[in-house]
Amino acid sequence: MNKSTSRYIWEIIGLIVVEDLIIFNLHYVLDPFNLSEAGAIAAQEIISFVIFVLINIFIVKVKINLIPTVSWGRILILAVPIYIVIAAAIQRIVTNTHLDVPLGITVGLGAGIFEEFFYRGLILGTLMRLFSKQTSKARQIWYPLLITSLIFGLDHSTNAFSQPAINTLFQVIQSFTLALIMGALYIRSGSLIMSILFHGIWDFVGSVAVGSVLSTTTVNATFIVSNLVLDLILFSGAWFYLRAKKIPSIRLDRFYR
Repeated sequence: MNKSTSRYIWEIIGLIVVEDLIIFNLHYVLDPFNLSEAGAIAAQEIISFVIFVLINIFIVKVKINLIPTVSWGRILILAVPIYIVIAAAIQRIVTNTHLDVPLGITVGLGAGIFEEFFYRGLILGTLMRLFSKQTSKARQIWYPLLITSLIFGLDHSTNAFSQPAINTLFQVIQSFTLALIMGALYIRSGSLIMSILFHGIWDFVGSVAVGSVLSTTTVNATFIVSNLVLDLILFSGAWFYLRAKKIPSIRLDRFYR
C-alpha cells in the first residue's frame, strides 16, 4: 500500500526528532562511565545504529541498497572521490607523528556506517519515495538530495555549544556540500557502500591528527578561502555526477520499493 504524502513527512520529522533525542540523552547516560572520546563515540554510534535498524524494520521500511545498479567497471570510475580521500588519509598519516588513530578509526566507522545509514539510507530513501511522483526525473533526484543535505548540514549546528560559532558556521556549510557528493555517490552507483567509504575516510582524515571531532582552527582569510574552494569543488562534483546528461540512465526503481 502506498503511503500518503503526510505519512512520509511525519516519518522524516519523527526520524530527525528521535535521532536528536537519542544523541542528547546518550550524552548523559554515558557520562558516568568516564569513557574516552573514542569510546563514547563508539557507544553512541552502535546504540543509535541498532535503534534505527529496528525502527526501519518495523516502521519506516526503507530499502537500503548495497548492491550497485551499475557495472563494477563503472563503480571504479565513480569511486574517484574515494581515491582522493584515501590519498589524503595516507598523506595525513605519513606527515604527522602524533596521531590519535583510535579516535580517527572510531569516528570514521561511526560516521561512515551509522550516519550514512540514517541520512542517505533512511532520510534520503524516504524523500526519494515522497518525490517519486514528480514528472521530472531531475526533480525526483535533486529535491530529495538537497533537502537531505540541508538536514545533514543543520544537524551539525549543535556543535556551536562546544566550539566557536564561526567554526560551526563553516562546518554546517561544508557538511551540506559533503552530503551532496555523498548522496550523489549513492544515487549514481545504487550502493550505500560508496557513500559509507567516502564519509568514513573523510572523517578519519579530519579527526586522526587533530585529536577531536570539533573544529578549533583559527578562522582567518586562508581558512575562509580554502573552505569555500573545497565547498565549491564538492558541489561541482555532485552536480557533475547528477548532471542532466546522466540523469536518464540513473535507476531509481529500487528507492521506491
